[in-house]
Amino acid sequence: LTEAQAKSAGHEVVTSVLGLEHVPRALAARDTRGLIKLIADKGSKKLLGAHIIATEGADSIQTAAMALKMGMTYYDLGAM
Repeated sequence: LTEAQAKSAGHEVVTSVLGLEHVPRALAARDTRGLIKLIADKGSKKLLGAHIIATEGADSIQTAAMALKMGMTYYDLGAM
């Protein structure tokens, strides 16, 4: 879900945006242009959506897709 879709669905939303200068894959590729945005429900901490704008984003979006499918929280994702 996008942030707007999550809010429209009645979720109290919390978001986190991470610049690629903090992502090892982007550093290894020497291309830190872009970002990762996670959308979660504030109460349950469950991930609701993820957006990745990155040249080398395939690995990260696969991780996010798995986390969403498994109903993980952002704490679960951070522990991976």
